[in-house]
Amino acid sequence: ANLSDRIYTFTTEVARKVQEKDPDVQLAIAAYSFYRSPPKESITFPDNLTVSLCMFTESWMDPESRKAQKDMLEEWRKRVKHLYVREYYGTWNHYSLPFLQTRYIEEQLRLLRDCGCVGVHAEVGTNFATEGPNLYLLAKLLWDVNDQNGRDVMDRYYRLGYEAAAPHVNAYFD
Repeated sequence: ANLSDRIYTFTTEVARKVQEKDPDVQLAIAAYSFYRSPPKESITFPDNLTVSLCMFTESWMDPESRKAQKDMLEEWRKRVKHLYVREYYGTWNHYSLPFLQTRYIEEQLRLLRDCGCVGVHAEVGTNFATEGPNLYLLAKLLWDVNDQNGRDVMDRYYRLGYEAAAPHVNAYFD
């Protein structure tokens, strides 16, 4: 058996036992590292178990990686009632160099909404100078992904933050 099968066999059994004792208790587990993939089909997830799928938007620049992550998300969506995502926006920003993910953040958040994800939590870096656009877009779209356009949000960010230099800063980051 692979690690996902082992981890989720154990976890689902614990969740079932907890549910029998107290149906109001909700448990969570991260789908992370070597057990990020869903387990075999025969493992059924009880409704009191939430899965936090670790995703990496930065790898969406590669079409194969993007497809693999979307497929994994879809497979998890079929398996669990409560799914949320753990992301790493900005933590891989190689030595504080600009590493914008704005083209992928909007796409990912809309996909998560459409898949019924109940939330997103993330690690972000600490360098607002190079990560500001990612963080601003995240904050705005996480507040309301339905009625905002990412490009409009970013135009506002550059206009308000950089005034006359906005077109130049936008061109630099984009």
